[in-house]
Formats: sequence, C-alpha cells, structure tokens
Amino acid sequence: MSKLPLSISDIKNIISLIHRKTALLLKIKEHDSDHPKQIEFNLLLNWVESNLKRYHDDDIENIERILMQGYTENEITNMFNYHFSKAKRKFFKRN
Repeated sequence: MSKLPLSISDIKNIISLIHRKTALLLKIKEHDSDHPKQIEFNLLLNWVESNLKRYHDDDIENIERILMQGYTENEITNMFNYHFSKAKRKFFKRN
C-alpha cells in the first residue's frame, strides 16, 4: 500500500493527538493504578492511539521529533506547506 501525502489539516490533527497522548500519559503516571479516573484515562488513551494509527508511523515519528526540537505547531505546518508546495511545483514542471 502506498503512502498518501499529508495535508495541513492532517498535520495539525497529528500534533493535537500527540499533545493529547502526552497529557494522558502524564495523568496516568500521576495517579495510582486503583484511582477511579484511571479507567477513563486508559479509554481516552486507547481512543487517541487508534486515531493516530490512521497515519503512517514515519509521519508521526517525524512530527514527534520536530516537536521535541521545540518547534511550534505553526512552524511545523509552515515547513510541511513549503515542502508540499515545492513538490507540487516540481511535479507540474515535469508535466
């Protein structure tokens, strides 16, 4: 199966899901395993991880790496938008 290119909304969605996953993992780690909210946190974490599975692992790892370097969401979308526009120009120049 070939990999589909990401749109800007896909990138923003991945960033949002990564932030949610990180926050949920911190909440799970913060509370005891017998805490009543633990079930809710685990269900939310499963939902976030299932939504992340819609995207290719390489894309998720790439965006996570860029986030770890301290870039903001706006800077990341601008990077991907630049590379997408560059690839589009190259494609249309050939045809």
